Amino acid sequence: MGLRRPGDIAGPFSLNRIAASKETARNFASMTTKSEKVEPRLSRTSLLALMIFMLVPIVALFEVWPLSSGLTSGLTLLFVGIFLGTTVGTKRDCILQYNAGVYFFAAIVGGLAMSVLSGNYALDATWRWYLISLIACLFTLVAASELKACNPKRFHNVLSRYLWLGCLIYGILSILKYYGVLSLVIPNVEPSGTRLTGLWSQSNLTTTMCWLGVLAGAVSISGRHRKLWFGSLLVFGWTLACAASRMSWLMTAGLLLLIFVSRLPRFRTADAEASSRSLLKGVILVFILLFLVPPINQLIRDALVSIEVLEQGKAVSLAERDTFKESARLTELSKVIASVSESSWKELLVGVGPGNYPDFSYRADMSLPPEGLVAGTWSHSHNVFTMVFVELGLFGLVTLIALVASVAIVALKPVMDLPRFFSIGGIGLIFIHSNLEFPLWYLWFLILFCLFLTNLFEIRKYRGDSKWLKPGIGVSGLIMIGALLINTGSQYVQIVQVAMDSRRDRDDFQTLAILANDSLMGPYAILRKYRDFAPESSSIDWQLREVKRMKAWQPTDLVVLREFSLLVLKQDVEGACIVAGEAAYRYPHSAPIMLDHSLIAGSLSPGEITRLLNCIEDGLAPRGETISSMQQKNKSRLAN
Repeated sequence: MGLRRPGDIAGPFSLNRIAASKETARNFASMTTKSEKVEPRLSRTSLLALMIFMLVPIVALFEVWPLSSGLTSGLTLLFVGIFLGTTVGTKRDCILQYNAGVYFFAAIVGGLAMSVLSGNYALDATWRWYLISLIACLFTLVAASELKACNPKRFHNVLSRYLWLGCLIYGILSILKYYGVLSLVIPNVEPSGTRLTGLWSQSNLTTTMCWLGVLAGAVSISGRHRKLWFGSLLVFGWTLACAASRMSWLMTAGLLLLIFVSRLPRFRTADAEASSRSLLKGVILVFILLFLVPPINQLIRDALVSIEVLEQGKAVSLAERDTFKESARLTELSKVIASVSESSWKELLVGVGPGNYPDFSYRADMSLPPEGLVAGTWSHSHNVFTMVFVELGLFGLVTLIALVASVAIVALKPVMDLPRFFSIGGIGLIFIHSNLEFPLWYLWFLILFCLFLTNLFEIRKYRGDSKWLKPGIGVSGLIMIGALLINTGSQYVQIVQVAMDSRRDRDDFQTLAILANDSLMGPYAILRKYRDFAPESSSIDWQLREVKRMKAWQPTDLVVLREFSLLVLKQDVEGACIVAGEAAYRYPHSAPIMLDHSLIAGSLSPGEITRLLNCIEDGLAPRGETISSMQQKNKSRLAN
């Protein structure tokens, strides 16, 4: 038998076969590594919906009273429906993803139910809109958890990048509105006053938007697109300087505290450290712009005044504002403190009911000295804790404190990665604002808050018995929101058409009268009717019942004046005198208007008019005012 060369050895251990096996193993390992690197892709429709959601504040530019946030709320609800349908409704699965935020909102729904069942409501729309908003939050938490479970890193990146983009576009358009550029393109848009109010028409909301943009930009684009990042800082800083909101000091301090904590050895991570460094640079640059922009801003405004684009007015500088002047907010706080000893056990436990704070505040005003009162209606307490306590009682307050504690526990866990850094910053900015005003009563900010919670909390799973669990929730939620939007959207359009009509007639009045019967949009149609049309001379008793229900919901000067006018038409001098005294004390600018209504009605004798005049003067006396002095002040306000 002849000898064979080593390379020709037959059998499984031949050198050629061993080499081929090694090559196959390398190829398999390479394929395995590549497959492990492939990250699950998020639904394109869901991502598109998320991007559109971040751009929703832009449409706040088109506001119509009394539904100033109607368009933004409607589009936000549309986003929630599409978001739920595309993330949950398209998957046949029995495992439902959610996070700890669901427990909080479910508890609030329970508190709302107890408060509604034990309270009295003149108008059901008050608590129904609360319920709709809370259900939308639950849908958002479930849908966002499903999206995050697919790819947590991608979810965080998309959330931060889209938020930065939305805030940047918002800031640019707010500046254009402030300088009157948008008024040249869109006639119905009026330039802001001496302070930049932004597209939300509210300086503090605009301030929160810009600081959220600073945070989101530091997290998402500062490392890769530095020129774009610093350009956006210029936009945010300019907008914040022109808005001149004192909240900027608190938000600056809050972000600096976040940066400091994130760099402690217990929390430090490489990815968050780079973003915290960028955020520090951004905060410092914006802080400098708060002082540099006002002189330049005044020069620009003077130039625009000279060419009649803007009206004369000195721009407000944040450095010149009194940081600690908070008499109005302290007055609201004093109402809550005083109410504790006067409230029943039921009110202490479950509150006066969601949406009933305006009536609580109005009644409390009558027992307070006039020094702290402002000539307007406080429909919110401007503090989320006192607001929840008044409307939902101790049950709601404990639930809110539990949420804050849960966020704090998660925030203080060791190793602060980038998603947690971003989420804590976003929740913190909204929390600061919520202790001074009411951003969470705007549906867009409430849903954004839910997205931050989802990015912060860990995903949990609920295993159902049917693979149709997700499609059932997703499709039913989408149908419910769709039907709601079709119903309320058509009515919103009718109210807007009446508001935009410069020559309103009987048909417009009939439109509002029909809409007044709706359980959701009816109260807003009534407010529009009160603003555009005088009281009818017939069915006065029916109109009085309607206005008393409205007063129990929104005791604004418009509603109180309507009640006074109807009592004058009814020739109920005693009732009109009581309302006149309260209205003059609470809304001193309404005093001359009430006198005019008494004269125009033509239903009262000179002696009765004199009696009403005395009642009005008695209401003004504690403020040190008279009808003549308020007439002069009203003329000055109209002139300016």
